[in-house]
Amino acid sequence: MNDFEINRGDVIPGLPKHSFRLGWNMDVTSNFTFGLSMVAQSFVFARGNENNESEPGGTDLTGNAQIPGLGKRYVGKGKTSGFAIFNFNANYRVDKNISLFCKVDNIFDRRYTTAGDLAVNPFTSGSFGARDSSGFNYNSFDWTHSLFVGPGAPRAVWFGLNYAFGS
Repeated sequence: MNDFEINRGDVIPGLPKHSFRLGWNMDVTSNFTFGLSMVAQSFVFARGNENNESEPGGTDLTGNAQIPGLGKRYVGKGKTSGFAIFNFNANYRVDKNISLFCKVDNIFDRRYTTAGDLAVNPFTSGSFGARDSSGFNYNSFDWTHSLFVGPGAPRAVWFGLNYAFGS
């Protein structure tokens, strides 16, 4: 059993301390508009790091019967980095019912993560235990705590047509 303490003031994992959204749109003509937006957030602690203290090189101190005090190593930093992404949109009204649009999310194709989970990783190269062809280590005492992340969306481009019924 993990024995760690969560104190008043510890940050809830998965929630950034700071987040910021900014948008700007411009009417170039009565039929053509375009805009830019930015989405930014600070780092977030990973799920599994509820006390906000997991650091690479530490252990969970679960130990085992043969080697008291030995725990599973933390190899993940326990949090994901902050990020900022920029988006673009444009709209051209052909007539009162039809408009064409273009949308580009993550213009600069920034690699970022939106979530993290500090979890046990059985695919380790530890010095003990048998492994199968996938790299799975059957010796659970060699497993480590690793940071698994949810990647942010890469650049995406959409073109389309909107039709307003009954306008």
